[in-house]
Amino acid sequence: MVLYFTPAGRLFVWGRFFHELSHYAFLRLFGVKVSEVRWLSWVRYEAIGSFWKQLLVAWAPFTVNLGLASLLVYLAKATPFLPLAAFFGSGLCLHAVPSARDARNTLHTFFGVFRGKGSLGDYLLLALGIATLLGGSLSLGLWQLAILGALGVVFIAALVLTPAGVVGVALFYSLLILSLGGLFDLVSLWRGLRALMGWLV
Repeated sequence: MVLYFTPAGRLFVWGRFFHELSHYAFLRLFGVKVSEVRWLSWVRYEAIGSFWKQLLVAWAPFTVNLGLASLLVYLAKATPFLPLAAFFGSGLCLHAVPSARDARNTLHTFFGVFRGKGSLGDYLLLALGIATLLGGSLSLGLWQLAILGALGVVFIAALVLTPAGVVGVALFYSLLILSLGGLFDLVSLWRGLRALMGWLV
């Protein structure tokens, strides 16, 4: 990895190419407008208003480059081409690290979530994270997790939306949980609600 910060890192141009290609592929996948591409330097694109999308775009080289390097070595194992595969794989790994610009963009959109600039998916992800953390520490069941997740989304919505928006989000999640309960097991939902209320009170 030390080579990455030296001029020698530029010799592994194929790693840099796949780094930028993975950014480009994920940007196109999410429908983000790309303004300029320099395959060995950067990909410039319009601002992404979603943290989870920005996170996937920023970390695309990490998953793509490491995945390709692993595939190369796996396919070449027990063959005379293994040293060559390891050489090309090391070039891919060298440029798998997200750049400082990638990190800055990701942090900017992350803090934007708390300023009301996130997407619905961002708030769902945040609520799911809160519910998972609470559920893991409290040993709660599936329904309690779903309810906590919904409460988390409503709480976050209260910080960033109008009162009408909060009511709409609360109604949506109430209907979603009730419909899931009707589809699967309303009795377990009721027990989950009672257990959660007992814990909260």
